[in-house]
Amino acid sequence: MNRNIFLIFFLFTHALCMGQPSPRLIITDQAANRIAIVEPGTGKIVWEWHAAGSGVRPEDVKWFNAPSDAKPVYGGRYILLNASLGGVALVRIADGKTVFYAYAGGNTHSAELLPDGNIVTASSTASYLMVFHADTLGTHNNVYTKKISLPFAHNVVWDQKRKVLWSAAKDHLYTLTYNFDRNHPDLTLKDSVSLPGTDAHDLYPVYGEDSLWLTNPDAVFKVDPATRVLRKIDGPYTKNIKDVSSGPAGYPTIVMLPKEKWWTDEVLDDKGKSVLRLPGLKMYKARWLVPNTFSYPGTPPHQSDWRLAVQAWTFHVVNFSDALDRIDSCGIKFVEAIPNQDIGAGIPGQMDYHMDASTRGKVLDLLRKKGIMMVSYGVVKPKTDSDWVQLFEFAKAMHLENIVSEPQEAQLPLISKLCDRYKINVAIHDHPRPSHYWSPDTVVAAIKGMSPRIGACADIGHWIRSGLSPIECLQQLQGRVIELHMKDLNEKGVRKAHDLPWGTGISDIPAILAELKRQGFKGIISIEYEYNWNTNRPEVQASADYFRQQVKTLLAP
Repeated sequence: MNRNIFLIFFLFTHALCMGQPSPRLIITDQAANRIAIVEPGTGKIVWEWHAAGSGVRPEDVKWFNAPSDAKPVYGGRYILLNASLGGVALVRIADGKTVFYAYAGGNTHSAELLPDGNIVTASSTASYLMVFHADTLGTHNNVYTKKISLPFAHNVVWDQKRKVLWSAAKDHLYTLTYNFDRNHPDLTLKDSVSLPGTDAHDLYPVYGEDSLWLTNPDAVFKVDPATRVLRKIDGPYTKNIKDVSSGPAGYPTIVMLPKEKWWTDEVLDDKGKSVLRLPGLKMYKARWLVPNTFSYPGTPPHQSDWRLAVQAWTFHVVNFSDALDRIDSCGIKFVEAIPNQDIGAGIPGQMDYHMDASTRGKVLDLLRKKGIMMVSYGVVKPKTDSDWVQLFEFAKAMHLENIVSEPQEAQLPLISKLCDRYKINVAIHDHPRPSHYWSPDTVVAAIKGMSPRIGACADIGHWIRSGLSPIECLQQLQGRVIELHMKDLNEKGVRKAHDLPWGTGISDIPAILAELKRQGFKGIISIEYEYNWNTNRPEVQASADYFRQQVKTLLAP
């Protein structure tokens, strides 16, 4: 099958996302055959996953006995895990659902996410890597796989800068190239260098550095990928270490030192101080739940709560596929899709929420290939209750965070229930007066008593066209702003006012961003540029550059 869910799901608590307020660990517990997220300060298990009941078939649950690794992926919203008995799975943290799983076999020690969403595993006793077409709309027994021989393969790490896969096995460090064929993935050995000692074990990115942790039974090293030079780490806890994980300031570098066979009930820092102890557990590996920018795209942690997107109406004069190309050319990786835009790329139909499952799958594949995440959809105005249910089903299938709408107020009780049921937000959009929601007063009154998942899509330009102050409007909506349509206009109080590149108009975007910072806003800020339709890409680029510079200054630690 050629379909794949474009994996982005921003509905889990922000404590589990980049920039979380307190450190959390992902652990593999072989006593209970589970993956858990733990607060080391309290020892509280705040989340756990068992194969049974997560979407894994009962006859396949045994594949996930003796879990051997678990890594945060997709910005900390998913976990990629594997187990010694052969299973590999991609799990969504928000609801614990297994969105993809398969059998690798051969004592699976590690797994990695490839840039197009496919997955590669390392199997030690069978001495191979296996790459999977990770079709999350397919079935576990209908998965394209390819084996690549590698002696005693123990680990895999993608290097997004050099576009190679690293794997340390026995006494060599290998790099492999990827063919970037979504449907028929393959890896080719590029080169290798000798390593000191034998039986290389763990390989994992050093947080915030262009380097890798490497362990073997005798030592811990830092590897410089640019030079292939290894630096041996001095210290009392460097032998027989199963894994090493580091994080930002306030996060100690942790090591896993077995107490019995290959297990332990305790996570230590690199000086031997206890970070977490859970008697009765048999932990094999532990990783900090922090961004991995060595392997995956990301923004600096202090900027991670603000995601710059483009509202596709900006490029509505072309089809959705071409719009994605323009968005990508501006260095932006998020999009809010609009209804009724032609899909393009040989896919018939429009971006209509009534599209069938086959078309949804093709759109998800298109997004994957373009490297753009579809996070919102709107402005959309379903007329009936059944239309609203169908819209939420569409949003769920597309893994959207937000629906942007101007609903009838009589529909809000139903929408409130659907928001909670589907765990998807509805952001009420404002058009200029005299539209129904032109004033924040109307929005505040309408959402009173409704789900906290119903809030505002703050269209800055339309407020200005209505003669309103964006700062005062944002203050009225504090705590209920879900996303923004940002504009910098040439004049105030004029319905026909037009867009200018950010920083050159009257909107006072620095003040708006400062207000969002004050409110602790976490969400999507979309460029919606409604001018020079056929030639506005440079203006969008200039706006994106301005935003990044402002954010860098405003949110600098």
